[in-house]
Amino acid sequence: MFFFSFDDSSRDAIIIKLISEWNNKSKKPLGRTTIQKLCYFAEAVGVPLGYNFTVYQYGPYSQELYAHIDDMVSFDLINDMHSVNEKKTDSSSYSASEAAIYLLTSNEDVLSKTNEMILFLVEYFKNMTPRDLELYSTTHYYYAANKGFYQSLGEDDLRDLTIRNVVAAKKDKFKRHEIFETYCSLLKIPQFK
Repeated sequence: MFFFSFDDSSRDAIIIKLISEWNNKSKKPLGRTTIQKLCYFAEAVGVPLGYNFTVYQYGPYSQELYAHIDDMVSFDLINDMHSVNEKKTDSSSYSASEAAIYLLTSNEDVLSKTNEMILFLVEYFKNMTPRDLELYSTTHYYYAANKGFYQSLGEDDLRDLTIRNVVAAKKDKFKRHEIFETYCSLLKIPQFK
């Protein structure tokens, strides 16, 4: 857990570092859903970005983060490579801009405190699709909420309640065994407990 505060410049630097590391290590495009999930998990492991997440259509979502990404694009901190695919649906893929390099160097102190967690998150999730990230983040969201609210629940009851919550939220999108496997996979990693 981290115990420090920072300004907007530091928060921007952390997001840019997440984006840069993802683009360096993953072959998956970095769209808004992936950025939302990476920032959700950054908060979950103690990187204090300051966003509030609620469960939404594709899992944990922050309206403030969504707007902040637009601001970062308009201030030329990140690039939005907007495109229309063969299904004629819009998509974006994000990368750090040349202007972002200054922000990274001017926030080296904060980045040195968060770098290990950023690298861990990118390494852990780099091969996942947005659908996988939706499942992992939704499962973690309900696990963390249940663990915090029902502190007296045993491990089996906590697992069962979390799985029921994900099934109720996602309906038929994910099979029960997928949710169970995701839950077990997440809890093998100490940072996610």
